[in-house]
Amino acid sequence: MLLNLFHVCGIYQELLAAGARSVHRCAVEGYDKDFGMDSILEKMVLQIGRSDADFSRISGGMAGIDYWGTGYDPDSGKIDAVLSCNVLPAFSLFSLGNIKVSFSLHSRAFIGGKMLSGSDDTAATDKKMVYVAENGVVYHSSRECAYIDLSLHGVMSGSLDGLRNTQGGKYYPCERCMESEDGGGSVVYITDTGTRYHSSSQCPGLSRTVYEMELTLDCGLPPCHRCQP
Repeated sequence: MLLNLFHVCGIYQELLAAGARSVHRCAVEGYDKDFGMDSILEKMVLQIGRSDADFSRISGGMAGIDYWGTGYDPDSGKIDAVLSCNVLPAFSLFSLGNIKVSFSLHSRAFIGGKMLSGSDDTAATDKKMVYVAENGVVYHSSRECAYIDLSLHGVMSGSLDGLRNTQGGKYYPCERCMESEDGGGSVVYITDTGTRYHSSSQCPGLSRTVYEMELTLDCGLPPCHRCQP
């Protein structure tokens, strides 16, 4: 019985973690006018499919996972992600039936908000715009924050051993553009906060998509500790 409990808890934790990742991505991308319930379901299925959950122990496999109750309110930005499934017991010496697992996650899409009182001029003045990187986990008060404004430097590859980023970390070759170790005689590109060096300044690893959004009281993201005033 105890082994069955550990077995079910393991699957539950994997599904819950995948659901939380999908809800977070939905919250960040809620500004998109095409965002809706289909976007939530798509991200949930994608993240759960990438998880380490043992789908062979779920009745019906991935197809046996039910998302009934998942929804999105475009006016308030409220996201409800609901999942349920039946887990097959690891051991059934006592003819145990399937064990139902379910959870619900709730968040708010980062869509801004409306002022409840005051003139239009006051509302415009009181608006605070913040910046969120694609797949970011915090919001930034300044567009110049080092975490989103990548300061690109060209350096000789032979000097990399003596260079460190702002966190004191070393630089390692980019998996995308550095096909082989450099001999030390060419220019490579680094950023102050990065951990990779690049053979091209146009490497996709150096690009960063940043969205400007209005900060509201029910924002689901915490502030960046580096640029928060």
